[in-house]
Amino acid sequence: MSEYKSTQALNSPQEQPLYQQVGQKLYQQVIQHANPDQKLPSLRLVAKQFNISLSSAQSAYQYLIDQGLVMVRPRSGYYLPETVSHGQLQPQIPAANPAAERVKVSNLVIRMLSMGREHPLINLGTAVPEPALLPLDALAKIQRQISRKPQWAYGGYSPSGGEPLLQQALAQHLYQQDIQCLPEDLLITNGCTEALRIALSECTRPGDVVAIESPTYFTILQQLESLGLKALEIPTSPETGIDLNHLATMMSAITVNACVVNPVGHNPLGFVMQETQKNALIDLCYRHGTRLIEDVICLDLAYADRPLRSLRALDKYGIVSQCGSFSKSLSPSLRVGWLLPAEDTVSATARKFQNNVSVSTPCQLSVAYMLEQGVYQRSVRKIASQHKLRVHQTREWVLRYFPADTRVSLPEAGFVLWVELPEPFRAMPLHQKALEKGVMFLPGDVFSPTSDLYSRYLRINCCACPEEEVLEGIKRIGRCFQ
Repeated sequence: MSEYKSTQALNSPQEQPLYQQVGQKLYQQVIQHANPDQKLPSLRLVAKQFNISLSSAQSAYQYLIDQGLVMVRPRSGYYLPETVSHGQLQPQIPAANPAAERVKVSNLVIRMLSMGREHPLINLGTAVPEPALLPLDALAKIQRQISRKPQWAYGGYSPSGGEPLLQQALAQHLYQQDIQCLPEDLLITNGCTEALRIALSECTRPGDVVAIESPTYFTILQQLESLGLKALEIPTSPETGIDLNHLATMMSAITVNACVVNPVGHNPLGFVMQETQKNALIDLCYRHGTRLIEDVICLDLAYADRPLRSLRALDKYGIVSQCGSFSKSLSPSLRVGWLLPAEDTVSATARKFQNNVSVSTPCQLSVAYMLEQGVYQRSVRKIASQHKLRVHQTREWVLRYFPADTRVSLPEAGFVLWVELPEPFRAMPLHQKALEKGVMFLPGDVFSPTSDLYSRYLRINCCACPEEEVLEGIKRIGRCFQ
């Protein structure tokens, strides 16, 4: 990315110009307008609300205009563009494969991700936020404190279940999310991937059937493949989540041993499952004796001001295993995640020991201190608001530079967009053309075990790099349609 100027756009508020801070806060307020003819607040009202000068208010609006998020009508005032206020239709839900089948996606996934390392390019494919959006300075400060106690932090293996300090801090954090568990109930893992693998291993054997959302995160598919499990795809709406009627029909026809879902900030759709739907899913799985596994990696990154409850918080039957991680909200390089099993952790801890003994002690202590001191909790709220602005902004760019009739998801958490291309475009040929122009995204083919089901879909990371680079990447992809 050396050909682009790296900026600190959308860093912490203290590092931003005042007009950008005001512009972002203002946009988060006005995005709720549903009527394109509804006039936005005047310069005087904005100046009064934010206690700034008229020139600063004008600069804030100009910032939003430059991003394509606000338009000005001469002699009238400021308004949302029609695409923002009305939105565009979200991606459609293809009919999923009615049969459970073996998964073979790992080679494709590895090939797609490796392309992003071969040449300098704008990488909008990997679902990791740019470092400027993570609390890395605070993390580094805490790690320096830990390094002053080398014998404690570096002198031996942590217990296989996890560092007690982190287990205690994480149990307290989950308690704030209506989850009551003992510290020793938590198994600390190398990221959410290992937590998912152990959870699946605990309730399935090779050849068993696992219901998954369609589309779903490719790491889930890779784990099913490596464990010899069959995937049963359930159509999943970018607005409401997994189709419970379809799932119930399939559960009545065949034995479904486990169901894996991503109910908050779904990857790649970005929806937040409503609580009534969550309760209905838990009841359905309980009736059919199906273990329910939830991935909550984006729970702390939801845009909603109100607290959101996970499936585990709503589980009254003891059938939900929760997998989580700090990779998207704190640091992907720490590789610290957790598993809260539906049953006791004895068997899961034994599997963990067989896998890799334990998780890095300094990394666990870093997360524990971030939680204990409240640094993590304060930072994720800022990060979520930044994600929301960047996602809406990138969505507008996609609608502007991609072909007419393109459909784009409207996420409620996280930082990725799911895009449906109109006929006759296909994501894989577009992917190759985009690479030649120095930009990468992930084609929809890696989000399903069914060939061609998502051949017209792609996923874009809205927070992969500074906003001007994201815009340049979208423009380059747009030129591939010509």
